[in-house]
Amino acid sequence: MLFRRRTSSVPASQWRTRARVEQSGREHHLMIDAIEAGDAEHLKELVRQHILQS
Repeated sequence: MLFRRRTSSVPASQWRTRARVEQSGREHHLMIDAIEAGDAEHLKELVRQHILQS
């Protein structure tokens, strides 16, 4: 998918550790999967967790 080939939308310095940068990327991929699946509830939960960094 086109979205997955794009670079990061935020500077890596936003996160404190490299592990968090990588986790953020995985979260974005999960969000795209939820959008493609049409699963609005899962997407909503993923976004909530991503914002809260939980």
